[in-house]
Amino acid sequence: MQNNKEKLYLYHATDAKNIESILRDGLLMNPPKHLWDKETCEGKIFLAFNPEDAYVYTETALEDIYENDNDINIAMFKIPLDSLMEIPNHYFECDYNVSPPNTNKISEIYQYINSCVFISEESECIPANMLILCDYPDNEIDNPAFDLNDFKGTEVFIDLLDDLIDFGYEFEDMDEYDTDLYNEDIGIE
Repeated sequence: MQNNKEKLYLYHATDAKNIESILRDGLLMNPPKHLWDKETCEGKIFLAFNPEDAYVYTETALEDIYENDNDINIAMFKIPLDSLMEIPNHYFECDYNVSPPNTNKISEIYQYINSCVFISEESECIPANMLILCDYPDNEIDNPAFDLNDFKGTEVFIDLLDDLIDFGYEFEDMDEYDTDLYNEDIGIE
């Protein structure tokens, strides 16, 4: 289901003090401590399409925790999309902590959506063997940035589009996206 343009990654940033436990236990759906409100995060892993956004989200959260910005140390993980597809009973949702799209065109939603939520009904984590510890921001070349547009033809794109439609969005350019793959996924005949 993944597009063939290039290998796609999703990114997750966290306080660097979590590196050891993440490399041991994986990226937990329900870690003992969340950077954000626990109710908002329960059973979810927030993933960004590019490392910069993941970094900024985490930096913002850590600024509320650390008195001195110099104490902030962020770890970045990238997760190959094809690895995530191996986790049973998973799906993606929109990250409604980010401003919802201000458009009625699918062709423009990539400008508004830069992250998603990963949920699995069977797994309690993204296993450590699927995670790649990055040296972002020092090495941007090996940590490519993507936007939602890059994920066309993947489960990420289909799930997020379906989630927006369930939320009440009516896209005027829907015919352009009525591929067999999308129709099959949401049950259109």
